[in-house]
Amino acid sequence: MIKEFSLLFALVALSSAAAAREPTAAVPIGSPGWWATSGDYPSDALKSKLEGTVAFRVKVDPDGKPNACEIIGSSGAPVLDEATCFLVMARAKFYPARDAKGQATEGVYSNAIRWILPPNVSKTLSPKSETLTFILDKDGSIKDCRFVVTGANAEETMKGKNLCNSHAAFNEPYRNADGKAVTKRVTMKSSLELEDVEE
Repeated sequence: MIKEFSLLFALVALSSAAAAREPTAAVPIGSPGWWATSGDYPSDALKSKLEGTVAFRVKVDPDGKPNACEIIGSSGAPVLDEATCFLVMARAKFYPARDAKGQATEGVYSNAIRWILPPNVSKTLSPKSETLTFILDKDGSIKDCRFVVTGANAEETMKGKNLCNSHAAFNEPYRNADGKAVTKRVTMKSSLELEDVEE
């Protein structure tokens, strides 16, 4: 009888301990540092040389999936704020929050992403020009493609943005007035020029 009472008492004690455990918050699976990388830097932000820190809060469902994201501290640049929530929703995974009974439940997780321009991006604009030229063949394929950059950071630009490496193809070739496919050389140019202004 004493042994049965002791066993019953032990079971009740364990049950009470389990019922009284502390709730836990949602915890990221893996490093949040991989949710956004320099390769994810929005092109508009790169062009405008925008940087900033974005604080966010994400709601996590009982399966550990984010189901909503809100900005709780803006970078001041909407493009960076939007990119932050987009990437978090796409890549973040969590161990779900748990209630006092150990059951998975909805939770929240807060953090911040600091957007810093990659080292090869100059924070001041410099004169440069870019030229993309290629032959668009009769079957819509691209041949003899050349991408040339001159000016500041030309070598770095060529590495990260050589449009000839995309192996793109047009759906349709150029056609003459009779509708017959013809071969054309296409040349696209862009340039950035600086001019002194009297103050």
